[in-house]
Amino acid sequence: MRIFKVGILAVLLVLAGCAGMMPKPKFDPNDPTNSVIFGYVDTTDLPSDFSTAIIRGQGGEDDYVSASVKDGIFWHPAVRLGERKIVELTGTYYRTLGRDTHHYYKLGAKSITVNIKTPGVYFAGAYKYVKLDDESKFELRPIKSGAPSEKEMLKTILRELEISNRRMFDFPRQVDMIKKRIAALP
Repeated sequence: MRIFKVGILAVLLVLAGCAGMMPKPKFDPNDPTNSVIFGYVDTTDLPSDFSTAIIRGQGGEDDYVSASVKDGIFWHPAVRLGERKIVELTGTYYRTLGRDTHHYYKLGAKSITVNIKTPGVYFAGAYKYVKLDDESKFELRPIKSGAPSEKEMLKTILRELEISNRRMFDFPRQVDMIKKRIAALP
């Protein structure tokens, strides 16, 4: 019986230690000055889809957030005011035998810039990665057709945020902003 109690105590201590090690988010989900930023990237020419978009600010090495992605639509519901750049897309290509290959698509001079002056919902645009002559070279280009509409993107984001609200963070102000934006779009 004593061994059983010691075992349970050890498990509880390990779980408490892991909970304390969880990284803090680089944003405050309740900050009233936060904005929603979203966009779309078609990656059909790339070796893998992308699963994260890095949005960087001008405040140094730690001034960035990792945006969520679903079906080429990227978004983050708590981006601070100022100039923001989507600087990198990260994807995983799954190979056989359980090995993953990670692809990092750094945008460099082609980074997507959004200047957030007041809290709101900001569309970063729709883009396509196009394969160039060299098999390993790609270029990010704006597209006018072939992307979901802003309204379709926002509906997807709204569904995902509602799922997130039950799991991790609560974004009621951002959900309201998105609903208003959807209502204003044709």
